[in-house]
Amino acid sequence: MTNPGSYRDSEASGEIPAEESPRAKPTSDALRSAVLAALDDVVDPCSVSAGVALGLVQMGLVRDLSVDPSGNVTVVLRLTSPGCIIGVVQFPEQIHKRLAGVDGVADVNVEFDHNFDWSEDTISAQGRERLAEVRKARLLRLTARLR
Repeated sequence: MTNPGSYRDSEASGEIPAEESPRAKPTSDALRSAVLAALDDVVDPCSVSAGVALGLVQMGLVRDLSVDPSGNVTVVLRLTSPGCIIGVVQFPEQIHKRLAGVDGVADVNVEFDHNFDWSEDTISAQGRERLAEVRKARLLRLTARLR
């Protein structure tokens, strides 16, 4: 199952069996949702410079996400541009840090897609709305100054 512009689901399906400990592992869907939420807590610096702090999922930077039943996570990121050094340096560390706090995640692998095909069209609808609001507000302030 594919969600365009955001992520591609892993092939894993069904529930993860409960451990013998009192704390059961989440189901595959619950774990994937928790991973996506944690990834969206990692803010893209390009969005911040545009005035709208958007996470990796909202920015459309998560090209692929796979979560297997053992809790092994692979995240494939696209970058906004070939010169996005901050993303290459900071995203893996921030992703590892965020996902370390997600119950059920055993291991994290971060990879980069080098197609450089990101565009504003890959931003989530909510993110595009927020960006449009900020741009409109800036335009109104600029117009007011020029009067």
